[in-house]
Amino acid sequence: MGNSESAHLFESRVAALLQEPIPMDRHEFWRPMLASPMTSEQVQALLRPADVVAMLRAQPFSLAMLTFKCIEQLYLCGQATVTDFTTARNCLYILTRVMPIVLQCNGNSQAGVTPSAGASEGAPSPAPAEGPGQPAAPQGQEGEEEGYDFVENFFWFNRVVGTEGQDYVFTEVGSTNLQKPLGGLLVQLLLELAFCPGFTSVTPPNFRQLPQSSEGYPFVDPRLLR
Repeated sequence: MGNSESAHLFESRVAALLQEPIPMDRHEFWRPMLASPMTSEQVQALLRPADVVAMLRAQPFSLAMLTFKCIEQLYLCGQATVTDFTTARNCLYILTRVMPIVLQCNGNSQAGVTPSAGASEGAPSPAPAEGPGQPAAPQGQEGEEEGYDFVENFFWFNRVVGTEGQDYVFTEVGSTNLQKPLGGLLVQLLLELAFCPGFTSVTPPNFRQLPQSSEGYPFVDPRLLR
């Protein structure tokens, strides 16, 4: 797929996220968006701060799914021998755009950013349930409670309350049970990627010939040192 085609596809996916909740299992939607070759500059230009704020206010379910899919892809990248890091890089580009804005604007705050024309203004959203794992709020319920905290619910309770009655709790990442908050998992994955051979570090050509431990330093793997 050409670079201009990738940019057009990514832009169309952003527009769709602004218009409607996109479920996590719609793979034909997510796979091309995350796997098509993109540059950091393209992601920054096509996913504008106003778009992120608009999703936070009007489509928090879609924003949560986008963020989760990025975290999930970083997790899957670390679970297999990967030689093509296109998807991982795209996910990092997206998180680099999304995270500062979400942490700054969080909840109902607009932080002085005008949403794009693609977002639905004043869309109703449900009051959050009492805690993670509670039954979904009924469809058509009035807007979410004043002060609903997207960051706390998503990153620390693995939960999102959408504007159309969705009360969704994330229980798996990939095919593995999710055992920790998504915020903690994201921090762990970023630290692991910082030392990922072939991604941020160069694998030595004599990797296979090096010993697995150094004398006096049993926890240091010389094969990972340059």
